[in-house]
Parts: sequence; structure tokens; C-alpha cells
Amino acid sequence: MKETVEAAEIKEEGVEGCIIEGPISYDLAMDPASVPIKGYVSPVAGDADLLVVPDIVSGNIAAKTITVIGGGRTRRRGTGSKGSGPVGIPCSKCR
Repeated sequence: MKETVEAAEIKEEGVEGCIIEGPISYDLAMDPASVPIKGYVSPVAGDADLLVVPDIVSGNIAAKTITVIGGGRTRRRGTGSKGSGPVGIPCSKCR
């Protein structure tokens, strides 16, 4: 999938001062309980601060799922390009 290749490229490029992981599934990024079950090893597993999605449509679905169904919070707007391309969703979990 194109998005998986892009995620791997973003991880490889890196961002100074950030730990970047991906591609990673939503449950492994956000749910600490899923990490040992799936045996995934990553410093961000279960505690991601930012989700990067491939486009605005996916971002909208993810943000609505986090806020409406999951009771979490997102920032008012994500970051990303004006057209197509990756979109970042800053998020914090309600505890």
C-alpha cells in the first residue's frame, strides 16, 4: 500500500527530537493493553502523542473515532498539506 511505504519513509527520514514509529496500527499506537498481546516492541507503543494519517478523509474518521466514540481529545486542527498527503492529529487520551 502506498500509505505503508510513505509511513516507512517518514520514519526513516526522522524528525529531530521526535521518536517516529510506523507504519503502526491504531490499537498499537493508542492502547497499552494491546501491546503485550501482539508482542509489539516500540517506545511509543500504546502511548502515541501524534497520529499521522494519509489524508484528510482518514484524519476526519480517526479524529471522530477518538472523540465521539472513544471519549478522547484532539486539537482543533491537524497539520499537513493543503491538498493530499499526510495529516497529523495531535491527541491526548482521557484517563
